[in-house]
Amino acid sequence: MPDEQVVVFELAGNRYGVEISSVHEILRITEITSMPEMPAHFEGAINLRGVVVPVINLRSRLGLAKAPVDQNTRIILVSSTDRVFGLIVDRVLEVNTYSDEEMEAVDTLGAGNGVVRGIVKKEQSLWLILNLEHIA
Repeated sequence: MPDEQVVVFELAGNRYGVEISSVHEILRITEITSMPEMPAHFEGAINLRGVVVPVINLRSRLGLAKAPVDQNTRIILVSSTDRVFGLIVDRVLEVNTYSDEEMEAVDTLGAGNGVVRGIVKKEQSLWLILNLEHIA
């Protein structure tokens, strides 16, 4: 099987990845309109060229402490099934690839809530590859 391409980004000092085929674009942080009575990880919505796009604070969704927005904060616009949504991340690092041999299933570690699809062992670091179906 050919290598998979992913957008690698950082949250709370850890590296995460989403399949590049699911990524529409990467945006600088913009004004997000909050909406009442939504789950805590739902940050609100943005107006992207006339389309309302829901935005998820990925730190909150993954149970990580909130962090202030800075010049590196980005919104990764992704799609899952028939939904398009944004993910707020600390910073985007790169587009990279991994092979099947570098990926380890999460269930082999005795963990797994469906949010993390697998762990990639790359040089001296680990990337947590997200399952977008379980994020939104």
